[in-house]
Amino acid sequence: MLGEINHALSNADFIIRFNYLMLVGYLLPLAIVSISILIKAGVNWEKYLIIAGAFLLSFFILRWEQRAINIPGKKQLLILKNKLMEE
Repeated sequence: MLGEINHALSNADFIIRFNYLMLVGYLLPLAIVSISILIKAGVNWEKYLIIAGAFLLSFFILRWEQRAINIPGKKQLLILKNKLMEE
C-alpha cells in the first residue's frame, strides 16, 4: 500500500513539474515568437489583443489547474502517507 502511495506521489510531482515546464518551456517562447511575428507583419492592434488574450487565458488556466487540482491532490496523498506511516 505504501509503495502505491509513493508511486502516486511521484506521479503528482511529475505533473506539477510538467505544468511548470509547459509554462516556461513552451508557452512563454511561443508567445514571444508569436508576438514578434505579429510585429514583423505589422498587423493591427486587435490581433495583438486577441493573441495576448489567448496566451493570458492559457497561462491562467494552467496556474488554476496547478493550484486547484494538482497541489491539493499531492497534499492529500502526503497526509494519507503520514497516517499510514503512523500506524
